Amino acid sequence: MNPTTEEPETEAAQVASLRQQVLRNPGVRALVGARFTASLGIATLAYGAMVYLATVGASQASISLVGSTRFIAALLFGIGGGALVDATSKRTAIVSAYLLQAAACFIVPTLFGTSVGSLIVLVFLVASLGQVAIPAVKAATALVSTVAQVAAVAAIIAVAGGIGAAMGSAFLAPFLINVASMRTIIYVAGVVLLLGAWRARAIPDEGAAVSLGKAARTVDWKASVPSPERTAVWLLANRKVAAMILVGSIVIALFEGFNTLMPVYVRDVLGTNPTHTIYILAPGGFGFLAGTALGPWLMDRRGERALGVMALAALSLGLVLFGLIDIVAPVLAPFSPLRVLNLFGIALTPQMQAAGLISILTAFGSTAALAAVQTYVNRYVLLARQATTFGMQEVLDNALTVVAVLGLGIGASLLGSRLVFILAPPLIVAVVVWLIQRAFRITQGDSPAARAILQVLLDSARDGATPRSDRPPGGAA
Repeated sequence: MNPTTEEPETEAAQVASLRQQVLRNPGVRALVGARFTASLGIATLAYGAMVYLATVGASQASISLVGSTRFIAALLFGIGGGALVDATSKRTAIVSAYLLQAAACFIVPTLFGTSVGSLIVLVFLVASLGQVAIPAVKAATALVSTVAQVAAVAAIIAVAGGIGAAMGSAFLAPFLINVASMRTIIYVAGVVLLLGAWRARAIPDEGAAVSLGKAARTVDWKASVPSPERTAVWLLANRKVAAMILVGSIVIALFEGFNTLMPVYVRDVLGTNPTHTIYILAPGGFGFLAGTALGPWLMDRRGERALGVMALAALSLGLVLFGLIDIVAPVLAPFSPLRVLNLFGIALTPQMQAAGLISILTAFGSTAALAAVQTYVNRYVLLARQATTFGMQEVLDNALTVVAVLGLGIGASLLGSRLVFILAPPLIVAVVVWLIQRAFRITQGDSPAARAILQVLLDSARDGATPRSDRPPGGAA
C-alpha cells in the first residue's frame, strides 16, 4: 500500500467526518440556516434593485450609487453594531435584527412605495440592522463549536451565506423581476428574513441578557462612528489581525464591485438581457462548494493567512479574465458547465459560457476569504472581543467596498467594464497600501514603504500553519 496516496484519503475522510459531526449539532444547523436565509433575503432585495435599474436602461454610475448605499450604512454602524452585540446575547441580537429587517421590508414599500428614494431608504435600514446581525452570527460560531471544529463550522457558515447570496442575486431576484413587480421582490425578501429570524431562535443562548433596546442605550454611538484616527489606532494596535482582515476586505471589495458591474456588463459587453446574469452566476455554486470542501483542508495545511492570499489571487484572476472575455472565450467555453444547457435547447454564446466558468473562480475566492478571516478571528481573538473585532472587520470591508463600488462604477461609465475589470485588483491593493501609510502618518508620523506593506499583506502565504496543539484557542492574535 502506498502511504503517499493513503494519507490524503485518510485526511479527506477525517474532514468529511468532522463536517458530518458538526452538522448533527442543532446549534450549528440553526446558525447555518439563519445565515443562509438572511443572505438570501438581503441579496434578493439589493441585487433585485440593481438588475431592475439595468433592465430600464440606467447608467452604471446610477446603479453603483444605489448599490453603495448598503455599504455606506454598514460603514457608519459597523463598530457600534459589534459593541451592541457584545452587550447582549448573540441569539437576541440575531433574532431581533432579522425581525426588524423583515419589518422594514413590509413597512417601507407599503407606506412610501418603490421609488428610487424609497429603495435607498429601505436598503439603508436593512444594511444598518445587518451590522448587528453579521457580527453576532460570526461571534456565535464559537458558541456552537469546539476549538477543533471552528474551522469547519466557520467554513460551512460562510458558504451557507455565500450560497444564499448567490441564489438571491443569480436566481430569485432575476426570476422575480421577470414575473413580478419591485414591491413583490421586497415583500419576498421580508418573508425570507422572517424565516431567518425563526430559524435563529434555536441558537444556544449564553444565559440572561438584556434586551436589544437596553443594550443599545449602553453603546456610545457617537464614539462608535469610525474616524480615520480611531481606525488607524486600531489597525496599528492589532497589526496581525488587521493584516488578515485587510486581505479579506480586499476580496470582499472586489467581489461586491464585480456584482454591481455585472448587470451592465451583461447588457453592454455580452449584449443580452441583464436578467441573464443567472446563467453566468449559477456555476459559481461549484466555487462555493470548492471553498467549503477545500477551505478547512487548506487552512490545516497552509494556515488561514495563506488561504486568504489564495482567495485574493483566484478572484483577481477571475476579474482579469472577465475583462479579456473575447480573447479567452474560445479557450474556456468548451470547458464551461453551461454547455449542458445545449441539451435543453438553450444556446449561449461562447462569451456567456466562458463567463459562467470564470464565475467559479470569483465565487471560490469570496467564499475562501470569508472562511479564512472568520476562522482566524475565532481562533486567536478572545470571545469577549470577537464581536467588536468583527465589527471593525465590517468597517474595513465596507470602507473598501464603498470605494470599490463607486470607483469602479464611475470608471466603467467612463472607460467601459472590460478595462475596469482588468485594472480593479491592482487599484484596490494600491488603495489599501495608501490607507495603511496614512494610518502610520496619523499615529506615528513615519510610514513604511509600499513594498514593505505588500510584503506583510501578501507574504503571509509562506507563514504555514501552526500545529493544532500549539494554537492558542481564543487567545489574542
